[in-house]
Amino acid sequence: MEKLNSIRLTLLMIGECGIMGYQESFVQFANEDDLKQELQRYSLREKQHDIAEIVCVDRVRKTLFPFHIGELLAVVCGERSVQRSKEDLSAGLGLQNVKSIVFIDHYLELSNGDLDNFLNEHFERLSDDEYEELIKTK
Repeated sequence: MEKLNSIRLTLLMIGECGIMGYQESFVQFANEDDLKQELQRYSLREKQHDIAEIVCVDRVRKTLFPFHIGELLAVVCGERSVQRSKEDLSAGLGLQNVKSIVFIDHYLELSNGDLDNFLNEHFERLSDDEYEELIKTK
C-alpha cells in the first residue's frame, strides 16, 4: 500500500512537470474469471525485464465510468507505452482478455486536485490474503 501511495505521489509530480513515460492504470476484464485467469498466468511469468507490472487488485466501491460497484480491476504501473492499448498490454505483460484500460490521471480533474482521497473513496485495495485467495487455483 505504501508503495502504491508513493507511486501516486510520483504520478502527480510527473504530471505537474509534464514528463511522460510513467503511468498507473486500471485494467478491466470482461469478468472476474478472466481477471483470475490472467493474474494466475501473470504470477507464473518471468518479470525480470518488464518495464511495467501489476502491483495490486482494487475493488470498485462507487460506480465510476466505466466501472461498477464490486468489480475487480488490476492496477498496472510502469512505462506508459506498455499500457496504451490491449495489444501493448498483451505484448508487454502477457495479459489477454482485457476489456478496457483507464489511465488513473483521467480522474485527476474529477478529483478536484485530491486524487488520493478520490481514489480511496471509489476504490478499495484487496488485502494480500484476498489477493492470494483470488489467484489460488482449485
